[in-house]
Amino acid sequence: MHRIEGRSPDVAGYRCGVFPNASFQGPDPGENEIGKRLFHHEQSHDPCTSCLSGNHPSNIWTRAVYYEGALAYYALSNDAATLNHAVNWGPFILEHAQRNATTNADDQCVGQDYIDLYRLDPTKSERIANIKTCIDAEASGSGVNYWTWIDAIQMSMPVFAKMGKQYGSDPKYFSKMYSLYNYPKTTLKLIIRRTICGGGTPRL
Repeated sequence: MHRIEGRSPDVAGYRCGVFPNASFQGPDPGENEIGKRLFHHEQSHDPCTSCLSGNHPSNIWTRAVYYEGALAYYALSNDAATLNHAVNWGPFILEHAQRNATTNADDQCVGQDYIDLYRLDPTKSERIANIKTCIDAEASGSGVNYWTWIDAIQMSMPVFAKMGKQYGSDPKYFSKMYSLYNYPKTTLKLIIRRTICGGGTPRL
């Protein structure tokens, strides 16, 4: 087994599958300190009505993506301040982020964070209830033309994947995820087959 010391999973070929049997050993102290400074600085400015110039409330997809990183950092560091900040941010955006009827990937993106927060404390069923209702409704419908811009795959696909893992006995999440992915791939041609990571052909 390959052992990757002191590097994140995105480097040294880990994510690309160059070392498929690798075991991730976590960040080195320097990387951990960088993450701590980054997220602790951000925590001093949030939650806020508008963290960006202009009318950009902090309950939009940009904040959801930020908390994806924050919770990933927490998973590596067990930094209590980062987790507390994510938990405190949750109710601030609850009504916006988990509209039960939405099929918009921008609004579904935060579901990734809510599912992760639910997994950290399964007694908090409210963290997953609305996003489950939302994704269940989409999975039960016939529409597949919702991911018409490439960022939608980053924002919505992981929600379906996390739901599929959480409710493993129900195949509808993975089945619908593939149908939604196949539309931009084959109909819109947004996804192009190419060689990546220094060699090999990806399976799309």
